[in-house]
Amino acid sequence: MSPTVSVIILGWGGEKFVAACLEALDRQTYPAGEIIVVDNGSPDRTAAIVARDFPHVHLIRTGENLGVAGGNNVG
Repeated sequence: MSPTVSVIILGWGGEKFVAACLEALDRQTYPAGEIIVVDNGSPDRTAAIVARDFPHVHLIRTGENLGVAGGNNVG
């Protein structure tokens, strides 16, 4: 039995990149047990793209930018 992998993506202002990132994860031959995107108070549509196009991804919205450490800790 292979170990389970969790992937945590911390994002802020990643509207241009989040779809390509998640599509690349979906193509991996070693499946992620879970994919978590932490939208760290983004002012753009990052969270909306994840919610609309990637329903299998666990989306966490912080509501404000918690910084790198704070955002990763939420994930």
